[in-house]
Amino acid sequence: MNKEDALEFTQGLGQVIGGSWRIVASAKRIGVPQALDVTTEQWVNETLGGYIKLSVEERRRAVQELSLEGHSNVQIGEILGVAETTVRRDAASANVESNKQKDNEINNVENGTSTNVESKPLDAITGLTPSGTQTILSSFTGNNEWYTPLEWIERARETMGSIDLDPASNEYAQQKIKAGTWFDAQRDGLVQPWFGNVWLNPPYGRGLIDDFVEKTISEYSVKHINQAIVLVDPRTDTEWFHSLGSIAAAIAFTRGRICFYNKAVDTPSSPTNGSVFFYIGPRIDSFLSGFGGSCLVLRTSAL
Repeated sequence: MNKEDALEFTQGLGQVIGGSWRIVASAKRIGVPQALDVTTEQWVNETLGGYIKLSVEERRRAVQELSLEGHSNVQIGEILGVAETTVRRDAASANVESNKQKDNEINNVENGTSTNVESKPLDAITGLTPSGTQTILSSFTGNNEWYTPLEWIERARETMGSIDLDPASNEYAQQKIKAGTWFDAQRDGLVQPWFGNVWLNPPYGRGLIDDFVEKTISEYSVKHINQAIVLVDPRTDTEWFHSLGSIAAAIAFTRGRICFYNKAVDTPSSPTNGSVFFYIGPRIDSFLSGFGGSCLVLRTSAL
């Protein structure tokens, strides 16, 4: 990567999402700080406004994930903004917990008390109805129980002219979205025909979001839908993110974080990073007009 590209990357992301560790990892992987001749810590603090603070639990999970991706303890420390000794301690704690869990599973099998419940990562737990588990996990992006504020819905409606279909919704969310047609978990939007102008805030659980992105691309490719606006996390490290980008006419990175709301919680909550709107369709100027004031909007070469 050259310095010009690194500066463009920094200006495009730094204003909108801050020092999210996933973005820091992606930037380090493609050589952004190196191209700017600064350390990772300097790049985060001076251009992104500092690291986003993680709880101990979140940090340990990040250490596990980054370790599995092949990062060294030193690199993980730079990505998370912590000392190498902290990374080693978190990794050791994770190993201890993993071993305890394995021992418990073995003992349960030997004692005939195994519940035979499949262990799942937090962001693979899905479902569109409130539950105790979802309440506990409500601060994680994998939770599917948070809804988009009306102001963003109205921008999407104004951009496209209408919202004919919301394929990943429920009755509560539709009090504000008011789509012509909507599908919930029971009616499963993945198996239904799509049409018209689509608003999509897909469930973010691993696997589900991939399926909804694939469905969006497929329906647009065969001209079943005219336009779509898709709201997702800035997961630039995923295949589905780049697949969406390949057909989007424009992409809007939020300046700051969206305060999503929840049926069971009085106070709106923000994720640990900004959000991204993908616009698919011919009305690029309308999208720029609607989202440009609060987002960094980039045109693509899709059209």
